[in-house]
Amino acid sequence: MPHQRTASIRSPPHKRVKSSEERPELGQYRSHPAPTMPATVTTTATTKPTECGEVLDRTTVGILYSTGVDLTSFHRFSELDKNLRLKIWALAAHPPRTHFIEIYHYTAAVYNISARLRYVPPLPSVFSATSESRQAVISAQGGEVISLVTRPHRTEFYLNFQHDILFLSSRFASGLHASETYRLREMESLVPYPHLARLRRIVVTYSGVDDYSRIAFSMRWLKQLETLYVAMMDWWSKRTVTRLLRKGVPGQGTVAMKIERNLADLEGEETDDDSDKEEFGDSSVTKRNVRVVEVELRLEEGEKKCH
Repeated sequence: MPHQRTASIRSPPHKRVKSSEERPELGQYRSHPAPTMPATVTTTATTKPTECGEVLDRTTVGILYSTGVDLTSFHRFSELDKNLRLKIWALAAHPPRTHFIEIYHYTAAVYNISARLRYVPPLPSVFSATSESRQAVISAQGGEVISLVTRPHRTEFYLNFQHDILFLSSRFASGLHASETYRLREMESLVPYPHLARLRRIVVTYSGVDDYSRIAFSMRWLKQLETLYVAMMDWWSKRTVTRLLRKGVPGQGTVAMKIERNLADLEGEETDDDSDKEEFGDSSVTKRNVRVVEVELRLEEGEKKCH
C-alpha cells in the first residue's frame, strides 16, 4: 500500500521548519473549555428609596423581578427527578470527541506495577462532578470504565473504543529510553486481553533504537487494530533523535515500511503453520491490513515539565 509521505519534520514542535510538503498531522487540538453547569454566583439585591418606601432595583442582574430571588444558583438540584437530572448532566457535557490517552511513567516490579494517565484534551469537568454525572455522560457518549493491571491497586480510567486513541509516548517507561517494540509488548501486562483486543488506534513515538524485527509479535493481541500511528517526535523525544530527524534520518516512510514488512512476515508464518493455528486458535493471528502511518503529533503541550 502507498505510504503517506511528507517532507522532513526535522525540528521540534516549537521550532517548526517550513516545507511545501509535511507529514500528516494527527490530533492538532486547541484547548476549548468544556461546557459546565452554571457556577453559583452571589448577587446582592439593591433597593431604591421612593415616596412609598423602598423597592427592589429592577436592573439587578440575576434577581427575579417579582420576588427578588437569586436565579444564578439552584440548591435543590438533588431533589429533581432522577431522569431529569440525568438529562441535564448529559446536556452539560460536550458531544463525543477523540481523546488521546497517554500512558506514561510506567514502572514494573514484583509487588509494584504503576502507570500514570493523561487525557488530551481533558475530560469534561462534569465527568468528575459526581458518580451520577459520570454515569450519565458515559451512557450518553458511549465508552466504558476499564482498568490497568497495576499493583497493589488497579488503575481505572474511561475509554471510548470508537473515538479514543492510546498514546505510548517517549516517556512511557520511567528512567528508560524504551523502544516501540518494548512499549507495545508491555501493553500485554498493563491492559487485560479483552480490552486489548478491542483497541482500534494506537500512537507510538519513534525512539531511534528499534530495529522492528519483533514488533509484529508484540502486536499479536491487537485483534481489531486498524491504524498504528508512528509519531516521529513528541515533546519528550531525545535530542539525538530530533537531530537525526533534521538530517533526514530515517528517510520518510522507512519506519512504516519496516513495521509493515514485519507484520506481513509474521502473518505469512502463521498462515503456513497450520499446526500452530490448531493449538492457539485465532488468538495467535495478528490483525490483518493494519495501516502504519508516520505522522507529526502536536497535542498543545502546555509545558515540558508536566508530570
